[in-house]
Amino acid sequence: MKIAYVFSYNPSLPGVLSKINDKLLLIRAAGAEVEAVAICLQPVPENDQAAGVRFAVFRYTPVKWLQTGPLKILSSLHRSRAAAKMLERELEAVKPDVVLMRYGTANPFTKSLMSRYRVVFEHNTKEVEQLAMSYHGVRRSGWEKATVYWLEKYFAPRILKRAAGIVGVTQEITHYELQRAGRKIPSITIANGIHTQRCPVSQAGAYNGGTLHILFLAGVAAPWHGVDRLLKSIKPHHDVKVWLAGNFLPADLELARSLGHKAELTGMLKGDALDKVFDKVHLAIASLAPQRVGITEMSALKVREYAARAVPFVTAFDDPDLDENLNQNFWFRVPMGEDEIPLDEIIAFAQKATQDDTRSALRKFAEANLDYAAKMRKLTEFLNTLTRP
Repeated sequence: MKIAYVFSYNPSLPGVLSKINDKLLLIRAAGAEVEAVAICLQPVPENDQAAGVRFAVFRYTPVKWLQTGPLKILSSLHRSRAAAKMLERELEAVKPDVVLMRYGTANPFTKSLMSRYRVVFEHNTKEVEQLAMSYHGVRRSGWEKATVYWLEKYFAPRILKRAAGIVGVTQEITHYELQRAGRKIPSITIANGIHTQRCPVSQAGAYNGGTLHILFLAGVAAPWHGVDRLLKSIKPHHDVKVWLAGNFLPADLELARSLGHKAELTGMLKGDALDKVFDKVHLAIASLAPQRVGITEMSALKVREYAARAVPFVTAFDDPDLDENLNQNFWFRVPMGEDEIPLDEIIAFAQKATQDDTRSALRKFAEANLDYAAKMRKLTEFLNTLTRP
């Protein structure tokens, strides 16, 4: 069986290719042949390229007379058609038995592609709910956002019903996509994973009083991170320092700066720079406001990285890989919502959770339950069933 793994690639987001490469290696280890097709909007530097990945640069020149008012809908369709044609050309070179495509938003012109290949979509969110966060009608949001929102809302069900399979990172997302498809489609839920051996264990040591160092990672600036809930919870008597690593909304950055020395803005980090921050922090925070995109369950990559590095963490959502009863020693669950989080309780939790025996148990848990290897075997077995006559 030969798999083509299709995804959009933004070179400005560090670490994406290493995660993709891990995924490809473990799919091959599970017995399948796989080649990735990365759709890029700009050329990828040679030192950023990876073996087994085809980098397809999408070059598109907008039609000038389609750039005003409602004509932007036609412009978007014209662009979508060009993107679909380019992807078809790339797949003709790969000649896959099945196409695993990381789903972004609906492209009406993938219908012809789906008549030629078995296409399986990989979903990481509830797309309409997420788009609705930034769409508030044409007058307020403009025609571009309106077009993306309405294409997703009305074309996605027609596309999904043609899919050979659905892969969701949570049960909630899998059920959501099957409902949108409107028919029974082979499906599976496989939570996100991580290559634990690539994640060095944090050298921060146990927290036994003094300043509590807290890390909050964010790859993209988005409201569902809920970092504002954390920052608003920090009071004058709290001896804490929050490390914000990654991209955050302007309002969140302003709030962080108002805390003075209690907040450190590092920007996006990778490699040794990120390792050094992990070696300073006792505790880490995952997303605190998933309800803002209409979900209650997440499979957050940051949780997997925190666990692999043996850093206890705080969440506000269900996770298919975590069992609240078994893992409560290294996982603190706060209520979902908009209220401040119980920082005093979290500080008390840190004193217990950061001891050596608990952190060692957390690392072992990550190796046994969150590693990519078992997840990619499960994915490969699922895709293999779709290629059988």
